Amino acid sequence: MKKGMFSLESVKLQYRELFFDRDERSRGRLCMLTSGIVNSIAVNLSGGAFYSAFLLEYGINLTNIGIITFIPYIASLFTILSPSVLSKFKKRRFVLFFSRLAYYAISIMGVTVMPMIVSGQTAKIVCFAVLMFVANVINFLFSPGYSVWHWNFLPDRVRAGFFTQSQFLTSLVVNTLVVGVSFAADALSGTEHEMTIIIALRVVAFVFAVADCVVLALPKEYAYPMNSVRTKVIDVIRAPMGNKMFLGAIGLYCGYAMFTNLSGSVINAFLLSEVNVTYSMIYGVNALYTIFFIFFSAFWQKQIRLKGWIPSFSMSIFMLSATYFLYMFITADNSIWLFWVVRLIQHFIGVGLSVTASNLHLMYMPEKDRDNFVSFYQLAANFANFVAMMLGTALVAVMEGSALRVFGMSFNSVQLLLGLQGVGFIVVAVLGGRFHRAELKIGGKENA
Repeated sequence: MKKGMFSLESVKLQYRELFFDRDERSRGRLCMLTSGIVNSIAVNLSGGAFYSAFLLEYGINLTNIGIITFIPYIASLFTILSPSVLSKFKKRRFVLFFSRLAYYAISIMGVTVMPMIVSGQTAKIVCFAVLMFVANVINFLFSPGYSVWHWNFLPDRVRAGFFTQSQFLTSLVVNTLVVGVSFAADALSGTEHEMTIIIALRVVAFVFAVADCVVLALPKEYAYPMNSVRTKVIDVIRAPMGNKMFLGAIGLYCGYAMFTNLSGSVINAFLLSEVNVTYSMIYGVNALYTIFFIFFSAFWQKQIRLKGWIPSFSMSIFMLSATYFLYMFITADNSIWLFWVVRLIQHFIGVGLSVTASNLHLMYMPEKDRDNFVSFYQLAANFANFVAMMLGTALVAVMEGSALRVFGMSFNSVQLLLGLQGVGFIVVAVLGGRFHRAELKIGGKENA
């Protein structure tokens, strides 16, 4: 086997160390992996294109879909209360279990049942928004507890391998399942049975969601570092302020998250309703990510080893910007080939970008006071997502039914958002380069 390529024996050794080493931390990582898979199945079956189609079937327009979609990010402001709430619990296993279960029950089953018993378009939109807000308030109050708990299972020596292999296995399992489901959805699309299968998928998603709650409750729970003084809400903001490198890494992640989600509230509805992209096209191209991972993960791991986390992140996000400029030109006439070209190039880049972005918030997180640092990270990231989706939805609302002509070509609101994403990614790449120079000056963790 050539150097740089995978060998079966090396893969076995890595998986044994990561997931089957018969110690508590290895079992914890196995639970995290399993949770990632079942959670992703639940999210894909109840969200994404299926969620957009669910809302479209109830007559919700593109602007209102955008509003409903960014409601959870308003709820994310409650993350600031999370350390204060969690500090009251010396053991958190059961409170985290029941809070996560309540979140899934409301956001999946509550949203599914509500339109059947509420009449009137305005009333349905308001109820969608209220249900998503309540569910996500619960989630953002308690979900940071899982990050603090699971930090114990991810020492530096296994972190890159865990992120890489967990993303590969999750992609393999989830995309294989969802692609098959998407063909069934396409077969019933436009028929009287389309809503039936969408509702059935949401029920199945809830079953997987319950499994996610159970799996996350299984690992060993270690003692949490408790502050000698009473935790204050302001500590979520104050504690990270003295750690400039942590703030810089979070700033990069927020830039990445914001521009990634600028079209996130409307892109699937746009592809389904205006570009004539089908369920199977969306999920079929997603499934090919696994193949790209197999062939290119060694390349990206080598880049991380040679160049470091931040330079690899900056390089990949700069490359990604070009694909969004190309994505601007997608129409119903060219979607058959352009959608595939863009998404496949993004898969190659995404193998490196997803791993490096996942590590940004961990690079300079201190051993102590993790509750506040994790909550700050989630608060900042979700605020960035909220701003992105709000701006994206606002542009769609302002331009609804109109287009901007540039050099004789017409661009609608979603296409303009894709172009703005390309510009934003270039800005983040430049800032990443500046951050790396700051790392080198202080002898930072460019290769951590």
